[in-house]
Amino acid sequence: MNILLSGNKKKIDFNDILINIYNYLSKDVNNKIFIDEHVKNPEISSRYKFYKIYSKKNKYELLISIGGDGAILSCVRRMKSLQIPILGIHIGNLGFLNHCDKNNYRSILEKIFKKNKLHFTKHRLIGATFYNDQNIEKSIVALNDIVVSQPELSRLVKLDVYIGRNLLNKFNSDGIIFSTPLGSTAYSLSAGGPIISPDVDCLVITPVSPHTLSLRPIVLKSDQQIKILSKNNVGKISLSSDGQQKYNIRKKSTIKIFNTNQYALFVSIPGVNNYYQKLRKKIGWR
Repeated sequence: MNILLSGNKKKIDFNDILINIYNYLSKDVNNKIFIDEHVKNPEISSRYKFYKIYSKKNKYELLISIGGDGAILSCVRRMKSLQIPILGIHIGNLGFLNHCDKNNYRSILEKIFKKNKLHFTKHRLIGATFYNDQNIEKSIVALNDIVVSQPELSRLVKLDVYIGRNLLNKFNSDGIIFSTPLGSTAYSLSAGGPIISPDVDCLVITPVSPHTLSLRPIVLKSDQQIKILSKNNVGKISLSSDGQQKYNIRKKSTIKIFNTNQYALFVSIPGVNNYYQKLRKKIGWR
């Protein structure tokens, strides 16, 4: 199996866990182990080779992300159209997207390779097309959410949001979050959005600090095309992908938001990565 190791190299235990996994998986002659160039650092750079995560040449079959939810979001975004199954190993507190932690990852890996077959769940990616402030057309994808807001000052943005050809509303708010079901427990939830089960195929629109109380979150069918028209004459409008990449948008331009035909793939481990168990822990339910 071709396996790519990635994650967040800034985490304290990252290098130790990466080397441990590399050595463990390398014992099987059927495995070929690669390390993502994104995690290259002085402590390991002289001992290993590094590879691009977006690679048609190497054809990875499994990606192991060591770090937190942010590391997984980064991997999904950088894999673009070449999505492969991800196993997340969390370092620190509870990671909502991760499957295991630094205490049990070895036993999880043993379970996976003992069966010698990967099972995974699919989570649709959300996409956006727009023109940036350099008048260059851009297309991006996100696993959790795409957010339209002011890039610097905390001031209202005026956005007309259309569903297909129909005007949904004229939004006056600090911003608007467009989230996937999986991303409903991220930024959208903190802004008052609903919790959506990840197996529901939909899109969620959540206004951030709306100017009027009548502006409420709305859940849409997954095949709806969303069009956003910027009405701001002063200042800038920005768009961010999973809170990691930000783009300044050309003034008075159109942004299109939609569900893509691409899916993030998460390794499924029976009895381990139960969504509702994670939800109870994360939200603090009993």
